Amino acid sequence: MDFLVRHRVTPGQPANPDPMPYYLLLVGDPEAIPFRFQYMLDVVYAVGRLHFDAPEDYQRYAESVVASERGRGRYQAAFFGVRNPDDRATHLSAEHLIGPLAADLAAGLPQGSVRTLVGEQATKARLGQLLGGEETPTLLFTATHGMGFPNGHPRQLRQQGALLCQDWPGPVAWRGAVPEAFYFAGDDLADDARLSGLVVFMFACFSAGTPQTDDFARQALGTPAAIAPRAFVGRLPMRLLGHPRGGALAVIGHVERAWSLSFRWPGVGEQVDAYREMLRRLQAGQPVGWAVEPLNDRYAALTTQLEMEKEEVAYGKVPDDLTLSMLWTARNDARNSVVLGDPAVRLRLDLRSQTLLDPPE
Repeated sequence: MDFLVRHRVTPGQPANPDPMPYYLLLVGDPEAIPFRFQYMLDVVYAVGRLHFDAPEDYQRYAESVVASERGRGRYQAAFFGVRNPDDRATHLSAEHLIGPLAADLAAGLPQGSVRTLVGEQATKARLGQLLGGEETPTLLFTATHGMGFPNGHPRQLRQQGALLCQDWPGPVAWRGAVPEAFYFAGDDLADDARLSGLVVFMFACFSAGTPQTDDFARQALGTPAAIAPRAFVGRLPMRLLGHPRGGALAVIGHVERAWSLSFRWPGVGEQVDAYREMLRRLQAGQPVGWAVEPLNDRYAALTTQLEMEKEEVAYGKVPDDLTLSMLWTARNDARNSVVLGDPAVRLRLDLRSQTLLDPPE
């Protein structure tokens, strides 16, 4: 709140570019600028974050954005969804997230503009082709598990949030530690990868970053425990954005764990409208920070519902721990989707004879 007041803005007011711009880019490690600060601003503003270990990576990213702004290309979207054997989570995301979104987007575009790689096609090698290889699209949407390691594990800082691919034979056939051959991490991004103009959405645990403490302890009515030695941005998105041969425009990912409540709700079923609207805006050439607003709206709505439940309990309602736990989980899950990169970047495209114009100011 102090930050807002310092800029002569009060909480909850619509964005007004006179005291403070709508598009805000945070530059820094989440230890210096906490994820929670980003979440707070993101309710009203379009917020992105950049953090690199090397100063030259900031220059590379800026040069990639400038190059993208000067050019236009043919629109290509790719949906990559694993369906690991005996794994309910990836079966749900493949069927109820990847499937309907890919079908909806393809329905309004020229044939061949949208590719869907699900199940046996969603291998680590194929993902490498989509991330800088010969099959690199302009928009990539992935749904996988994200690798999670115990606090202080030697691979945690380097590979937390890496994308677990179809190479993993599932929890029944494979009961030991998951080897690096099964997942795609920042180290797997080819040195000659070409990522310029790419926007990536990664539905996966820890795909954007990791907080120091558990964001979902209260889902089990527990006390938050340390899950990492410090908060950090994932290495895969950092390498995607700061690649020496030209980085991606933006990575939209998840801090902490991701939950199926974001696309399925008990008693309702499949609910993908927020993602559908995000993709529609991206495909229309609108800025990434504006495109993800439906996800932020969902966070605001869930927060309101949760606070109403808590208030009723305070006034004597018998608490329903299951409902409170579900709302808490869904609220934090919606909140934790973040943009890494400049929130004002957008896909610069020609689609057949139609030029996708800039959105109105």
